[in-house]
This record gives sequence, structure tokens and C-alpha cells, in this order.
Amino acid sequence: MLDDVLKKLGTMDLLVISEAFILKSLNIFRIYYSTSSQFCKNSVRSMLTKRQVKLGIYLDSLRNSLVLYHSFPYIDKRDCTIRIDRIEEANRKGQLVREMNLWKIKLFSVTMNFNEKPVLASVESPKKMVVYWEKEIEGLIFMLNYLTELFPHMPICDLEAERYSQENNKKVIEWVKRRDKPEVERFTMGEWSKAEGVLHVLENVNITVMRLFIDLPEDFKYDFPQNLKMLECAHARWITRDQLLQMNYEQIYLSGTKFQNKDISDLVNKIMNGNLPAFKVSRTLVVSPNMDEIANGINYDRIPSQLECKLKPTKYRGGSFDVYGVYDFERADGNIVSLCSEFPNRTSRNILLLVWSRTEPLEI
Repeated sequence: MLDDVLKKLGTMDLLVISEAFILKSLNIFRIYYSTSSQFCKNSVRSMLTKRQVKLGIYLDSLRNSLVLYHSFPYIDKRDCTIRIDRIEEANRKGQLVREMNLWKIKLFSVTMNFNEKPVLASVESPKKMVVYWEKEIEGLIFMLNYLTELFPHMPICDLEAERYSQENNKKVIEWVKRRDKPEVERFTMGEWSKAEGVLHVLENVNITVMRLFIDLPEDFKYDFPQNLKMLECAHARWITRDQLLQMNYEQIYLSGTKFQNKDISDLVNKIMNGNLPAFKVSRTLVVSPNMDEIANGINYDRIPSQLECKLKPTKYRGGSFDVYGVYDFERADGNIVSLCSEFPNRTSRNILLLVWSRTEPLEI
């Protein structure tokens, strides 16, 4: 077993084959191996199809990392993290102490073999490795290529950019773009990013879930794709009424908007008409919200709503919020469209819309 082998190795001859560490940390299988063995490499690659692995890419000037997921977006004890750090950080740390199971081994930074290339690295825990480079972006691209070779059809489940330089950000996006399928399941742009960086990502990568926390200027222009499943935008004053009325997405969460009551009325009319068949839930901040004014602008009969529930965190979005129905509208297909508040007996600034069935649970 890997643990038994490591116990027998001294710190001077610990040239560990990296495939074995990564796959062992993912609990994909157990493997006997010898350091830098070609037989081992072939054996590793022959077993990759036994468990699907997804890749998360996290870009941050303070901490850049890659995560191999088993069950994204949920945390799994088998997930493996590889952090890319500057070579100076290895020198600063000096002597490292690593604990694996019940045994301890003291090491300085260790040379590991990545595709015949010796790389300075350290193992901080059975599930966490740090690799050191003169230039972090070069190490990041190298590790992306290495992992892609190890897992040829590994999908990118998460791409998150926060406090990262524009030049380095573009290099990673170009790497994603060169893949056979430049697709990302969830994309998150942090509040410290820049508008041009957002455009570069959105114009070059196919995204399923988009989360934007950056404060974009009101004159920012972008045509949203039609195949999104979820859109979350923390500063949405740049999003237009026309764009809102074309969002055929399962989930929409918009804060900091300039939308009025009439905009919500027209959105409900489109949902009732069946023009937005994918729509399930939205939570939209409205300027001076008024439930009766919204309801009066909806071209369908309404009844008082008895809906009261808590929407729990979804697959792509954390946090939960309370839902109190105000008015219900029955659609031609039998589904109910509910106009809701976040508080009982009073209007909240965030107006919620839910599409649900009396016979089926609401699943998002």
C-alpha cells in the first residue's frame, strides 16, 4: 500500500510518483508502486475509468489551487486539493511536518516526478499537496496539462476568479478554450475582478451557471446566453428590462437592480404565457416594491396564496430564505406561479417568484 511504501522511504530518496499520490488521495483505488515506475504509470491510467473526477480551478493572487472533486458542488472527504505556490514560500516554511494516519515523517520540500519533470512539492495532508514554482501561472498551466493527461475527459465543474491579474487570468481562459469542449459547469467572478476580465471569460467559455459578484458599471454590455441554468448577480443595475424578460433560466437571483413593479408584472405574464418554460424560481430586488401594483399588472386571475416554505441551498447556490406567498396564478399546464415576499404579511424589497406543482415537490 502507499502508506507502507512511504514508511520505508527515507527523506533523501523520496522521489514520489505523483499519479499515485493524487489517485490514492481520491480513494479511486489502492496501488502498489515503485517510485517513477513506467509500469506504475500504465497501471494508473488503466484504472481511471472506475470513478469520474471533476476539476475545480480557483484563481486568486493569494491562493491558487486546483481541486479534484467526486461530487461537486458538495464537499466530499475524498476530494484532493493541489495548491500552486511561489518557490520562496517553500524556502520560508523550512522544515515541514506531515502526519499521515498514525505515523509522522519530518521532511523539507520534496522532489516529485510529474511526467519526468522533477517538481518541488510538499504534502500537507493525505488530501492536500502544494507544488512550488518560480512563476505561479506557469505552475498552474503545467498542472492543468498534467491533470488533463492523467484524466483525459475530466470536466471542469468550477472556475472561480478572485483578485487575479488580468494577464494570468487570460492565460487560464485560453487553456480552457483549447480544450475539446471549453465548458464550465459553474463560473464565479469575485468582487475584486475587472469588467474586461468578465467579458474575456464570458466570450470564450461555455457556462452553465453564472455567479457575478463584481460591481460592473451601468453601461456594461453583455448578451446573456440562452442555455444558462442559473444566474446570480450581486450588482445588477446594468441588466436591462429586455434582458430580464428573456431569462429562460431555472434560477435567477438579482440584487442591486433598477427594476420597477411593472417589470415584475411583465415577467410573470411571460411565465404565465409559457414563454419561459425553464423558469422555476427568482429572487429580484425591486425599487419601491408594491405587491398589489405588481398583481394588477398581471393579465391573469389571482387568488390569495397559502404558500409558506423555506427554500434551502440549491446545487449551485448556498444560503436559504423564507418564502411567503401573497398571490397565486394558475397556469394552463396546471402549475402554480406564486408571487411571494420574504416576510409574512408585509412586502420585502426582494420579490420572489416560484413555479410549482400541487402534486410534485419543488426541486431546484
